[in-house]
Amino acid sequence: MRHFHEQLQDVLRQITIMASLTDQMIESRSKARGLSKEDYMAGNLLGLEVTADDVAQAFLHQALAERTTASVTTVDGGNIAAALR
Repeated sequence: MRHFHEQLQDVLRQITIMASLTDQMIESRSKARGLSKEDYMAGNLLGLEVTADDVAQAFLHQALAERTTASVTTVDGGNIAAALR
């Protein structure tokens, strides 16, 4: 079990790196929508920025669930435009 947790920590670090938005992406996306960077990053129902750590936490929760299969966890703070249909 310990080996699994070590592997999981490595995966979480990789997810955090991959899920991080670059300053250039944030600048481009916020400008295209006519928003400040802060408003763009908090543009969801919670009004809070969703961080790479939030995504990693959700992944960890799913990875540790013993009887969960084919599950989708959306980590976007309530971004209606990105909701599953």
